[in-house]
Amino acid sequence: MFNASLLLIAPAGEARDALAKLLTNRGYRLRACFGQLHEAESLAYAPHLLVVEESLRASTQGFKNKVQQAVPLCFFCLNHVLQDPVALFVELEILARTQSEELRIGEARVRQLLEHLADILVILNADGSPRYLSPSLERITGYRPEELSSKGPLEVVHPEDQAKVRQAIFWSHEHPGLPIMFEYRHIHKQGGYVHLESVGQSLLDVPGISAFVVVSRDISARRGWEAKIQDSEQRYRVVAEQTGQMVYDWDVLSGEIQWVGAIEKITGFESEAYQDVNIEVWESMIHEQERAQTLAVLDQAAHADGHFCMEYRLRRRDGSYVWVEDTGLFLKDEEGLAVRMLGSMKDISQRRMQAELLQNAVHERELLLQEIHHRVKNNFQIMISLLNMQMRRLPRAEVLEPLRDVRNRLHSMLLVHEELYRQGFSGRVPFRECLEILCRELYLQYAERGSIQILEELEPLSLSMDQAIPCGLIVNELLTNAFKYAFSAEQRDARIQISLRSLDECVFLEINDNGVGLPDDYSSGLGLHLVERLAHQLEGQCRRLPLSQGTAWHLSFPRA
Repeated sequence: MFNASLLLIAPAGEARDALAKLLTNRGYRLRACFGQLHEAESLAYAPHLLVVEESLRASTQGFKNKVQQAVPLCFFCLNHVLQDPVALFVELEILARTQSEELRIGEARVRQLLEHLADILVILNADGSPRYLSPSLERITGYRPEELSSKGPLEVVHPEDQAKVRQAIFWSHEHPGLPIMFEYRHIHKQGGYVHLESVGQSLLDVPGISAFVVVSRDISARRGWEAKIQDSEQRYRVVAEQTGQMVYDWDVLSGEIQWVGAIEKITGFESEAYQDVNIEVWESMIHEQERAQTLAVLDQAAHADGHFCMEYRLRRRDGSYVWVEDTGLFLKDEEGLAVRMLGSMKDISQRRMQAELLQNAVHERELLLQEIHHRVKNNFQIMISLLNMQMRRLPRAEVLEPLRDVRNRLHSMLLVHEELYRQGFSGRVPFRECLEILCRELYLQYAERGSIQILEELEPLSLSMDQAIPCGLIVNELLTNAFKYAFSAEQRDARIQISLRSLDECVFLEINDNGVGLPDDYSSGLGLHLVERLAHQLEGQCRRLPLSQGTAWHLSFPRA
């Protein structure tokens, strides 16, 4: 005999009752009798066998499609069976044995799958006691299934999560057949808890199962990473707020932007309210004078290397504008299309205001320096003009020469001042240009003394104002003396050489001629005394070098 029960499907009547009695007397467990197949749908599950009268064969296909289970069907002719039931008994025995073997094989396969299941499978009875605990329970929680077989479902749950689990169970009972997802912390045998993500479903009303089924997955690693990410985001948010920056993440495809950091400090909006600011709203908040340029910079960055840095005014909650520096980059997909934009903004209103004040101060300084330059230049020109007027009234040449020397000295100082102004008051004077102009003007002034050639070897060199003026006066003095005293009227190859160079932060100036030399009483004159004083002012030395013909001077001083 077999353990499977029978469902008898045949038209109601004495013949069906007689067959039912015959099957019962034979020892078969007859569960129920139905007149039509659809009446047996609720009970049609294994290990039942359906004994169906031949006249109902045509409706079996639709029946099997509805039930969708491998329920064996045994067809019979009611009149024949009553006359000779042996054939039916034999067929039932064969079907029962076949079904038992299939069930045994199926159960073995299911058991093998459950033993290798990564997730935890728990089947609970109606009273909450465990009917089945999968072997994966030990790998995840440290407990063997038999160790938890006597525990209730809430005894292994973290106290803070018990209410949540209890609520999920109640909901499942009220909604049988519908799955519910919930998370909780399960106690671990070695101490601590593991995070489980579970899906539960009440199948208490399903015949043959009548249980509460829960499948749980270990998400402890994911929860750990999420906690680390959340902690990192929190630290980043604090850093952004403390440094006064507003950080954003723009999803290019959706247009949505996530904002964190010093949002309220920069914009006046609360952080939650500012989350509604998407790309369209942000564009409208840019000042109209910078909007087109800002969007053009973003478009160019999206099609280039992705990096950008721009400044614009952003409208605050109260309608005022704040200057921000917006720096970030685009993230692109495999096709090179921008899909995200990450960046940060910081308030630079104070910096812009200071830059504007500095620009105004520089402008005022330039105006002041221009005024000073004009006043100094006019004073020099007035002094030179007065000397020229006085010189025209003096008849004797020996009286004119000292005045001419004074005038030339003033003019050399004026040249340095002109070059300083031409360079924009940078504090450095291009001294080569000063010497070129000074040589040219002295040459024109003393041209009547004959044809004198000036050879220049001048390096591009800049000096401070404090060095350029005394050095220019020394050159003026030495060149003037060379023009006045070095050459006789008969000399035809007269030449003056002047060189300027620097080496190891030291300036070297040499002036020599091939004339007859200086007069014997020159050492006691004002010119040499002035050269010595100016060289001392430069913290340098000016020496007269011995030559077989002519005169040579060597000036050296440290470059400031």
